[in-house]
Amino acid sequence: MKSESAVELRKIFHSIKATVSSLDSIGRAISRSEDLFVYLAVELLDPQSRREWENSISAASEPPSYVLLEQFLDRRLHTLESMLPVKADGAANKASDGTQKSTRNHLARKQDGKGEAKRGRCSLCQKEHILMFCDDYKRKTAVERKQYVDDNGLCVNCLGKHKLDDCAGKKNCYACGARHHSSLHDACRELGVAKTSHVATDSPVKSVAVLLATARVRVADRHGAWHTARALIDQGSESSMISERLAQQLRLPRVPVAVNVFGIGGLQSGVARGRVAMTLSSRSEGRAFTVSALVFPRLTVYAGGIEAGAATWPHLRGLELADPEFCSSDPIDVLLGADIYASILRAGLRRGGPREPVAQNTTLGWILSGVIADSVSGHVAYTHQCRIEEDLVSVVRRFWEQEEVPSSAVTLSKEEAEYEEHFVRTHSRRPDGRYVVRLPLISPLPDLSETRRVAEQVLQSMESRFARDADLQAAYVDFMKQYAELGHMVPVRGDDLISARVCYLPHHGVLRETSSTTKLRVVFNGSATVPSGDSLNQRLMVGPNLLPALTDVLLRWRRHRFVFATDIEKMYRQIDVHREDVDLQRILWRFDPREPILEYWLTTVTYGLACSPHQAIRTMHQLAKDEKHRFPEGASVLEEDTYMDDVISGAKTLAAALEKRRQLERICMAGGFPLKKWSANDETLLEDVPVEDRLLKEPRGWQPGESHLTLGLRWHPHDDQFSYTTQLIRTETFTKRTVLSLTARLFDPLGWLAPATVRAKILFQSTWLLGIEWDEPLPEKDVQNWRAFQSDLPSLEAIRVPRWLTSGDEGCRLELHGFADASERAYAAVIYLRVERGDGEVEVRLLEAKTKVAPLKQVTLPRLELSAATLLVRLMAHVQRVLETRNVPSHLWSDAKVVLGWIRGHPSAWKTYVANRVSEIQTTLPDAIWHHVPGQENPADCASRGISSAELVNHPLWWRGPSWLRTESGPWTALPETELPASLPDRRTAVHATATPTEKIDEPSELTGCSSLT
Repeated sequence: MKSESAVELRKIFHSIKATVSSLDSIGRAISRSEDLFVYLAVELLDPQSRREWENSISAASEPPSYVLLEQFLDRRLHTLESMLPVKADGAANKASDGTQKSTRNHLARKQDGKGEAKRGRCSLCQKEHILMFCDDYKRKTAVERKQYVDDNGLCVNCLGKHKLDDCAGKKNCYACGARHHSSLHDACRELGVAKTSHVATDSPVKSVAVLLATARVRVADRHGAWHTARALIDQGSESSMISERLAQQLRLPRVPVAVNVFGIGGLQSGVARGRVAMTLSSRSEGRAFTVSALVFPRLTVYAGGIEAGAATWPHLRGLELADPEFCSSDPIDVLLGADIYASILRAGLRRGGPREPVAQNTTLGWILSGVIADSVSGHVAYTHQCRIEEDLVSVVRRFWEQEEVPSSAVTLSKEEAEYEEHFVRTHSRRPDGRYVVRLPLISPLPDLSETRRVAEQVLQSMESRFARDADLQAAYVDFMKQYAELGHMVPVRGDDLISARVCYLPHHGVLRETSSTTKLRVVFNGSATVPSGDSLNQRLMVGPNLLPALTDVLLRWRRHRFVFATDIEKMYRQIDVHREDVDLQRILWRFDPREPILEYWLTTVTYGLACSPHQAIRTMHQLAKDEKHRFPEGASVLEEDTYMDDVISGAKTLAAALEKRRQLERICMAGGFPLKKWSANDETLLEDVPVEDRLLKEPRGWQPGESHLTLGLRWHPHDDQFSYTTQLIRTETFTKRTVLSLTARLFDPLGWLAPATVRAKILFQSTWLLGIEWDEPLPEKDVQNWRAFQSDLPSLEAIRVPRWLTSGDEGCRLELHGFADASERAYAAVIYLRVERGDGEVEVRLLEAKTKVAPLKQVTLPRLELSAATLLVRLMAHVQRVLETRNVPSHLWSDAKVVLGWIRGHPSAWKTYVANRVSEIQTTLPDAIWHHVPGQENPADCASRGISSAELVNHPLWWRGPSWLRTESGPWTALPETELPASLPDRRTAVHATATPTEKIDEPSELTGCSSLT
């Protein structure tokens, strides 16, 4: 099919089903070759239907089945038929009759042709397939294919055993529509060029003026069989890629990712549909190598089309070209990026004259590139450069984790419990206090020695980057020198080079612009795969998440009058890995590209292994447990006030804070963990800290990993205040995917900016309701809304939030006040701490806020208000637990009288939806006091409806609560009972059953004594 057609699709659908039925009837079910059958069937479809099919299975990690294809074709056919125009009855019947007749004839031909299976033997390799699917045929050049067809008297149009004049086939060449087979297009075109003189009449544009480097490669499918594909060699891409079409043909298992790709000008140009491990080699069947490749629907619009030949360039004579058909218009299905480019290069360069390509020798053959003709007009330029951005999936996951109220309940899974038992059983401690851990392997461990090839390729790729970037090379070499000088990597020598259990970790550099010390960190890749698809990370237990919620750490920190902050220097690398496991942490390295490549052991816990984060945190907890008897204050800091390698703590008095800081230093040194980058809100706390160990640059920041943030949190020690930084993310096209990315990068762990950030959530939900695809551009109105939101974000940098809650003085009276509100778009909860000092002065501090968008399913406003009250109760319980204020009076406020009526009733009085939430509210905080607040005085209203960033900066209701909350004597203590509605919705209907006893009637003896009434 060349275009969408309901009639043609129905013919194909029926023929596919008939073929399956016929094969079943002769005992040759398609189950053994289902992958191939599905692929061949999809190739019969029109381009749009093929795109729809690829989209429908893009998230699948297993090959699609015939059942899925049948369901897809049924849906697709229904869609196309529903789009047909309504015709007159006669015309419709005529068309219907024609379709049925055609279908009957087609089925008859299929049934009569059962014997064709025996006659379908390939004339080239004698195997049971037709010529066009023969791998030997595909490996030939177009000219060689044409020569074979002519020599064997085959049809040049369908490759059958008859002449062209006798061919009944209706299909022509897909490329040009001429009467020849598509696989012979380039050979037939060259013949046409030799015979015909073409004259330009309308367009002054030549096909292509610059030749890009391409190669014909062999790619292995999941079963190890080889397929031929065309590859583009592109140094401008940070990652290798594969087309969706080829990935499905090869049936390669894929890992779901959502990686953004940015091209020229930093503009987003696509999103990967997954990542696969692709094994390929040259056409000459040389040594194979494995590449990690991102999957994209289409890689490039470049396809060659050069009207030139190697015979006209003398400097190329005798060379084995990587792509003998470089002038072909065959599509590009593989892109080999900078991650593999350096490893395929060989010595050898051939230059020609002006307007002649340069030839570079590679393991794939000689690749050609360069200007080969003058361009008449530059309407089209094929430019390739892409930058890979952080996986969107991980960004969104962090965002939703931030949005949830942290839970105090910890339940270990079976694997997590096994990991804990493994750590307790296998960890040890050296005489100097340092800890030694074992890798938590899941047995059996496969052979991972093939990772050496990947590691060598990545090293050569990095060295290629070094040749272009001297600063990167200097930073990388310095990092590795320090690694070696500290004994964290040790050369493998002699007999140790041979090991039965070995794994090599590829490594690359990560630039960290936000770091105040090391701008470059080398990261090791434990996910590098071998041809079987296995990797070290797949065989490691991850362990439970031992990190406290960042909101908890920050909330606790705000209690202290005097505070300090520090970093555990090289926390991972202060923990040794057992000698029996270091063979699984080998790397390849050389300090000079002219030197031989050496093997090294990484002797410490390593960045890039799945188990490393847990090993580091679990070791710090073990240190706290082991040394708690000597340093109780220091141990409590490690257990409660540490987030990864960041430590933030303090105390009520200067003396207590100083003692805690010193105990922290001693307990960490006892385990071999030095502390650096000290900062404090009082210089007295740092008097005995060396200047080189202090953080001299303000402010100190927190952000989730190395992600590119739109919004980040900072602390200024000198002013003892928090602030925010913003950074706009450029995007030319706003789609549902890009706006999700923008929303997920708003880092506001305590919800202080909820009135502004909730607008992003509401806007994203509105795009969801449009029902458009992930990468389809948004309507102009929605684009304008997003641009306005983004341009308003920098206003947030003017906000300053005091760190200290001013709650530490003796004689202070504390109260917690929480507010809940809902709108039709979102609902919110916000909590304040009210501090009334002995002199009558009152301070109100914003503690934490949470927002949620209203569900897509229509919910009444009273029910949304009840959801807001439930969110408030959860948040208040969490704040009480973290701040240890369970005995502090808690006042909860809502402007919905219906909700207050529900809460004051028994759960059994309401329908299920209301009853469940009322029960949770009453049991979670049974001592909380509920009040009614007017809507205009409810600060949660700001967060449920949303306000602009500029409005938020100086919004007194949000930052300090209602004005009466700051009066000396709170009016809520003398408020009269709020009058609630007499009739409340969602009341459970009462069903009453009554029973009336009946007296027994005595029957007359005349009746009971007769046997019959005759």
